[in-house]
Amino acid sequence: MSHLSASAAGPPPAVLAEQLPFHDGLRRRRLLLLLICVGNIAISVAVMGLALWSRSALVVLPPLLALVGIAYRGYLHALEERDVWQQLEKAARELNQLDAAEVAAVAIGRLTSMLGADWAEIILHRTATSPAMTYSGTSQGLDEELCRPTDARPARSADAGSAQVFYSAPLDGPQGAVGTLRVGFREFTVLKKRELHVLRTFAYAVSRTMQNARLYDAMCLHAAAKAHEASHDVLTGLGNRALLHDRAEIALAAAGPRRQCALLIVDLDHFKEINDTLGHAAGDLFLQRVGQRILSSMGEAVAVCRLGGDEFGILIEGLPAARHADAVAVRLLDMLAQPVSFDGLHLSVEGSVGVACYPDDASCFEELLQRADVALYQAKSSRGSFSHYRADRDPSSLHRPALVAELRAALAEDQLVVHFQPQFDLQSGAARGAEALVRWQHPRRGLLAPGEFVDVLEHSGLVGDFTMVVLEKAVAECASWSAGSVALTVSVNLSARNLLDSELPDQVRRVLLRHGLPAARLILEITETTMMSELDVVEEVLSGLRALGVQLSVDDFGTGYSSLAFLQRVSVNEVKIDRSFVAGAATRESDRALVRATVQLAHSLGARAVGEGVEDERLLVTLRELGCDLAQGYHLGVPMPAEDLRKALGLQVRRHPVPVPRTAESVRHLRAVVGA
Repeated sequence: MSHLSASAAGPPPAVLAEQLPFHDGLRRRRLLLLLICVGNIAISVAVMGLALWSRSALVVLPPLLALVGIAYRGYLHALEERDVWQQLEKAARELNQLDAAEVAAVAIGRLTSMLGADWAEIILHRTATSPAMTYSGTSQGLDEELCRPTDARPARSADAGSAQVFYSAPLDGPQGAVGTLRVGFREFTVLKKRELHVLRTFAYAVSRTMQNARLYDAMCLHAAAKAHEASHDVLTGLGNRALLHDRAEIALAAAGPRRQCALLIVDLDHFKEINDTLGHAAGDLFLQRVGQRILSSMGEAVAVCRLGGDEFGILIEGLPAARHADAVAVRLLDMLAQPVSFDGLHLSVEGSVGVACYPDDASCFEELLQRADVALYQAKSSRGSFSHYRADRDPSSLHRPALVAELRAALAEDQLVVHFQPQFDLQSGAARGAEALVRWQHPRRGLLAPGEFVDVLEHSGLVGDFTMVVLEKAVAECASWSAGSVALTVSVNLSARNLLDSELPDQVRRVLLRHGLPAARLILEITETTMMSELDVVEEVLSGLRALGVQLSVDDFGTGYSSLAFLQRVSVNEVKIDRSFVAGAATRESDRALVRATVQLAHSLGARAVGEGVEDERLLVTLRELGCDLAQGYHLGVPMPAEDLRKALGLQVRRHPVPVPRTAESVRHLRAVVGA
């Protein structure tokens, strides 16, 4: 009966295995105790009755009790077997997971509970896709400190001898053992044959599940690596165009008039020279360093990506206004101007930046990217600068056709006005002439500077008509000036397209005759880029202009690619030194030397030298010391209307200038322009 009492002392093992509520287990224990009591009483009554009936009958009692004991032992064994297999079944369901750590936690918890072990370990060997791992724990859970790759796992106290007995079973795989399942006991314990069989069976289930989990982990890592490769640049580790698109879609959804989203595209200006000089390996390293420099300096950026080659994209959200993106572009240019060290060399590669904002400049990401790229193209015309997108300078903008139509109307309605910036003799201080600078008195947008419409004009087919209107106004005004014995000149800029018009000399001659202006008082300014072509028509036009007696001036001298070749081909009366050299002549010896050399070159060719962009007294004194003949700039006089120039120079008007629309030829010309 001791076995019966022992089995009733606590809930049956099946209760634990089936995870029944406590009150259900208590009810089962009470029922079992009642059955035991009833059984004991029945056996006692039977023994007493048998003794009273016949003492000799007691001889059969021991075998009978032995049979009852054997039967009850068999019953307990069946309960234990059912308990074990129920736990194995439960464990098999719980092991059906894809996370290796969760599989290990379930396996260790179940195994220590079934075998009464103090701790258990799952040791996994290294594979081609997974490192060697060891998971340790008890029925209470995994020991997080010890669950790590084997080569980084600290020594466990149990390994030093705190556990007295170990039992292990191999974790078999299709190609051999993949690890070991081990249990430990602090007290001397001998597992029965049935328990060893349970250990091996459980190890088989753990092996299959753990292999699936490790395979799943490897697949997840591979998928994550592929996803990272698909959205990141291999060389620099920055995002690529796909990542920029994804981040931009999120940023644009949250943008608004007061939360501008800016896209800045950076292009390195001299990167090809590094590749050609130091090799592609050096170029790759340089791109990596520049990319990391941009990433570290643009902490507010949503994404910093390499778009290809030496081009990077920076996405910024939450700007209060579009102008704040320009400030970021300036900071970015300053950062790029800092030298990058490479093998003892200090490499300096400046960049150009194109800026576009959503929603001010674009309505979607594709449009934002396209317009930032257009702005970059505009910025590259002057290296080391940035440009914010402008629709009037975008060849693909729908704004351009409308602007061309407005320019046609401006020519027909006489909306163009000419301002004049005076030029002074640096030795005598007297006025020698003025440069004619066109403005557009737009009926809705007010007075527009050339930068807002000249680029559209160059691609509109209206350049010839536009130039003739400006020339007519400038010559008419110059013909009206009277300043004693001094004959003031007027300078008018010519476009490259003008030099392709073989009728230009005749048109200029008629304008001069119409207003009675001597040809020598008209200076036509051309740039070096207009002479890059070898077209015979250009040579013919220039020869015709020289034959008229008008003067030729080379504008922005020194900024082209063939300055000396230009002067060799074209006989000029004047060389205008670009303002980028003049601005540094007072402070930088290199710029000072360039200005001095240009002045000497002009004089050796029989031409005069004119300094542009004189903004202060220091530059004026410097140019005088360097032998420059004439100068113009804001320090001497800003571009101003004709009436203001007359007052500033004390000019007497000999006769009223001939209004452009009043001459019969001009009226016919304007009607032809607008198709009247």
